[in-house]
Amino acid sequence: MYSQITPLIVVFLFICSGFGAQLNGQDRVEHPEGELQPTSADDIWPQTMSGSNYNEFWTYHFYLENELEITLIFSIANFGSLKSPVSGARASILGFGGDDYQVLREYPLDRLVTDKDRYQMKLRRDRDIWIEGKLPDKHSVHFVTTKDGVSYDIRLEMKNIQQGYKWGNGIFSVDGSRVGIVTHIPYADVSGTVKINDREKKVSGSAYMDHIFQDKITTRLFSDGFRFVYHNGPDNWEAGHFLGRDRRDERNIIGYTLVRNNNNTSLKKPRRLIRSDSERVFGHDLPKKLEIEFTDGSKRSVERVRDRERFEMLQELGRLARRVARGYLRGEVIEFRGEARFVNNSSDVPVRYNYFIVD
Repeated sequence: MYSQITPLIVVFLFICSGFGAQLNGQDRVEHPEGELQPTSADDIWPQTMSGSNYNEFWTYHFYLENELEITLIFSIANFGSLKSPVSGARASILGFGGDDYQVLREYPLDRLVTDKDRYQMKLRRDRDIWIEGKLPDKHSVHFVTTKDGVSYDIRLEMKNIQQGYKWGNGIFSVDGSRVGIVTHIPYADVSGTVKINDREKKVSGSAYMDHIFQDKITTRLFSDGFRFVYHNGPDNWEAGHFLGRDRRDERNIIGYTLVRNNNNTSLKKPRRLIRSDSERVFGHDLPKKLEIEFTDGSKRSVERVRDRERFEMLQELGRLARRVARGYLRGEVIEFRGEARFVNNSSDVPVRYNYFIVD
């Protein structure tokens, strides 16, 4: 019966950039040892490709002119006897000529090509879907495919790439399961072309990319997750990424915030994630405000102001397959994306948010 569920959708359901189902079991979190560490170029390679279960995601956010926003997610996963190992890519394109697009592709994992000399990871040798370039020197992405009669051609190059970071070795432990969070590109300038069918645009803006990996199936480890990104130039940015284990428990979170200003980058470690002022959005209950309280006593409060996208991980399935998947996963992963603001901050530069729930 599970053969009706496409592998890529299962990939996103199991990890969803680190977000899974409601906590069920022990309550034990270990944070990385040490402080802020720069990433190395080799940190970008897959970290989990051994064992019977693993999940890994490279998530690129491109904030472009004229309210055009593109998210590209590259993934690999192995679910043991449930599914054969797969690699995948998902593109979310908001505001292209007034239209929004979502497209997913997946391939057997044994088709994945890693070229260590070019720092290239290509999902399949005969497909033009890849990331390439040694960080922080240079980096680019291609996403060229056709699905359901729509052709996509996204070619973006990043320059002025700022040094990436991680907390210690970047590894958290959640009930004995390894969870890695690495910020490879906190800020970069980006330019290139986006073409959908016969419409093509030259684009420019800023980019962000982080990398999450886990060595076990994690649907019962997390209840929600929150990411925000603020860009105001290469020396003025802030990015936070948090995974919540139980929405009822403010202290039961992992993640961190990076802050860059005055030629200095600092690491903020979370103590609590406070979700408040619930409201209905696209038929789901979301917090209007999310406040992160850090171990140094400081706080950062983020308020959603414009919700641009909802993505339901089971939306491409038929009724029967969706029922089976929901029963197996004990819920459905729903992703929201849009604009936000820092509360009590006068800056008019928008903050971008992603929020995930299991409903």
